Amino acid sequence: QNIKLRVSIDNCTAGYEITKHLIDLGHENIGIIKGPEPFAASTLRFDGFAKAMREHGLEIPESNITTGSFDVQSGYRCARKMLLQKVRPSAIFASNDEMAAGVLAAAQELKISVPERLSVAGFDDAPIAHSVWPKLTTVRQPLRGMGERAVELLERYVRQMNDETRESVNTLELLDYELITRQSTGPCPFA
Repeated sequence: QNIKLRVSIDNCTAGYEITKHLIDLGHENIGIIKGPEPFAASTLRFDGFAKAMREHGLEIPESNITTGSFDVQSGYRCARKMLLQKVRPSAIFASNDEMAAGVLAAAQELKISVPERLSVAGFDDAPIAHSVWPKLTTVRQPLRGMGERAVELLERYVRQMNDETRESVNTLELLDYELITRQSTGPCPFA
């Protein structure tokens, strides 16, 4: 029997919330660096971003959508491409903190001050989020809680397979997340 046990957060709603945070700061021209396609979280975070943009009547130019590899180098490459456009975004949402760190590096190289001229948001609240400067606005996932819950679900599933009990095992469980605002986001300079 093939069963998938997943413990996650609502990546779509979290992507929506972090994008709405940028919109609430006055940003309208917002770029996104998506994660790699095989990851469901990448698609869901993008869906949340697109929904927030649509609901606020904002367009997403194709040139503001790039795809990285969840690492600093791809975030840097994607950000440079966006930041060298004739009309560059005033904010970039990177689908994880490593790529957001790459955005900060590209902005620094191009002498674009963060958050005065560019707001940057990441995702995960990984250690790099508070190791870089400015510290990243991000979505904090309860990683320890997710791991503990996954082990509990797996243990329940194994017990069920051994027929000791007939309890049902939830195959997808969503835990709470938190939007953490730090120094990398600020009011849109063009608002």
